[in-house]
Amino acid sequence: MATAIQRVSTLDVLWAFYQSQPKQVKTAFRNRLATQDAEQEREKSATFQWQTDLKDIRQLKDGWDGENTPRINKTAIANVARLANTLNAATAKLVRLYPTYMGAVMLKMETNNGRIKCEIGDTQMSYFVKRPTKETEHHSFEDINDGNLSTLRLNLESIV
Repeated sequence: MATAIQRVSTLDVLWAFYQSQPKQVKTAFRNRLATQDAEQEREKSATFQWQTDLKDIRQLKDGWDGENTPRINKTAIANVARLANTLNAATAKLVRLYPTYMGAVMLKMETNNGRIKCEIGDTQMSYFVKRPTKETEHHSFEDINDGNLSTLRLNLESIV
């Protein structure tokens, strides 16, 4: 007579272990999971500082600095939003945006792993990447396209 061997999955073992725990341990475990879920939801729905910066930049009018500076170019604002919306949460929370006197948007990010300063206009962008262990990397007057924005995004994420 042949006997069938039943395989036990890791999930079955974990469930059995969970079921064998006292009520207090089960409650603490469920509370911990709920806390983690709430933190993840907050992180997903959190407003990043760059979003506030961009909202403020959008509202600037001609002469916003008390001089004859132009308002910030709408296409430049759209280009920055296009980039920033692709960033992961860890990177997005470190990015700051500033208006420039030429109507572009400056993006800045600094961590212990490096610093990036970028000026994004309507058709071109320029930036540098400074890492403690490498020579400064310069990207000057690059066209704004998916490939160049992707390279900038990867550089930003690499210094988080």
